[in-house]
Amino acid sequence: YSEERMINKALRYVLKPEHNKYKVYMHNFSGFDANLLLSYMVKLGEVKPLINDGRIINVTLKSKDCSVTFLDSYQLLPASLSKLASTFEVTGKYYYPYKLLINNNI
Repeated sequence: YSEERMINKALRYVLKPEHNKYKVYMHNFSGFDANLLLSYMVKLGEVKPLINDGRIINVTLKSKDCSVTFLDSYQLLPASLSKLASTFEVTGKYYYPYKLLINNNI
């Protein structure tokens, strides 16, 4: 799978009618994920970002049958995921082995 195919497939999955009016939280969404996802979202429907002081607070993605809002959980809980896991006494963030994704290993 290419990055584009994976992201498009995930966004199309979220945009199903049974997910209408869902809210999807991503930690630090406005810091990274929103910038990455916006270029994919505009190809799938109407995109309405809410911006405050130059930061994306949330993005609503609307298709013919569905509207889903993506929000930044860091805006509600301003701490790292590892700190939050410790605070709430749950299993921490898993780490993805990015170094395995070099062309020689794929």
